[in-house]
Amino acid sequence: MRPITSIAATRPLSKSAVRAVVAVTALALAGASLCLGASEATAAPVEGAACATKSSTQTLAAVAEGINATSCQAVGDYVEIDSSGGFYIPKAGEGTAVTATMADGSAVAIEVFTSTAGDVSLSVSGPSDSAVVKKAGAARDAARKKGQRWQGGSERPINVNSGAQKSSASTGQSVAAAVTRCSSSTYSTLKGKWHHNPYLIVNTSEGLPSGVKGSAFLQIARDSMNTWVNVTDACSVADSMTRTATIYENNYSNSNINGANNACASSSDGFHVVDFGNLTGGTVGLACSRYVWVLGWRTNEVDVRLDNSSRSWVTSTSGCTGSKYDVRSVLTHELGHFWGLADQYASSTSQLTMYGYSSTCSTTQRTLGKGDALGINALY
Repeated sequence: MRPITSIAATRPLSKSAVRAVVAVTALALAGASLCLGASEATAAPVEGAACATKSSTQTLAAVAEGINATSCQAVGDYVEIDSSGGFYIPKAGEGTAVTATMADGSAVAIEVFTSTAGDVSLSVSGPSDSAVVKKAGAARDAARKKGQRWQGGSERPINVNSGAQKSSASTGQSVAAAVTRCSSSTYSTLKGKWHHNPYLIVNTSEGLPSGVKGSAFLQIARDSMNTWVNVTDACSVADSMTRTATIYENNYSNSNINGANNACASSSDGFHVVDFGNLTGGTVGLACSRYVWVLGWRTNEVDVRLDNSSRSWVTSTSGCTGSKYDVRSVLTHELGHFWGLADQYASSTSQLTMYGYSSTCSTTQRTLGKGDALGINALY
């Protein structure tokens, strides 16, 4: 057992202490980059895409055709996929992943990476009936029809992975009786992972919804993180997890997430924060991961936000009724993304923590299933 270390609720982390932790982490990453001098071999499009008019935005069509962030001066530009999702273009050698849990029960992941040469690639995953998945797929197909070809293989600037299952609460519930937590070994991963023991700051004051106390939120964050660190599963999977995490508390740090468009903010702030705040488009929870290229994609910042704009939350599901969400279930799922695991959409994975559908008043995702445990052990 490797319980996470925690700062007591009576001793919130000071701003200077947070900056010190961030500075040490940033220095370690910078040192690794300088010593290794890594470069990424990434395919480039035969025909360069035309840059959009410079107006702090680029089009999804331009990304599909193979935009170069450097030559187009597009770093930091926002690209909208639809009104509930989009992304900012990272600078060379960096990437971001946004994974959102929606109120209809579905989840969508948007991963965008800029190679060290400046070429932008995008991956979108989610249910086949998701508007984000449909629009990304349409942009990719339009680019293919225009004759865009990538050197060295069939890779495209936009990769779309859509699940066949409909995103409805009734669908998720109908298959629950047919499968168990231990019947599926399925897992998949995002593009990057931690190469050091991370920390997470819990904002226990700002944005808390009715019925959620700061002390309860802090304890839930500890319990949810411990579930992954100790590989707490229902299937007796051997624990080989080699990472741990430190939980800090404060009352002023905010997640580096643009809630107005469900995207990672345009640039990194070096902090790893979980908070309650505004999300749009029916989004319940959202995780934003940032990566840097050092002989592979390494996670260097993750933020998590739970929606407080139009959502009811409970910290105990005893007597839970109506459209309320269990904080611990949703947060444990989002922390799976924190560690680098991706959503699952097949009905056979409906009892896993990383199942890409969420239900009200459900505690299913509090405890790992077999695929979750195998996935975290494989990553670390």
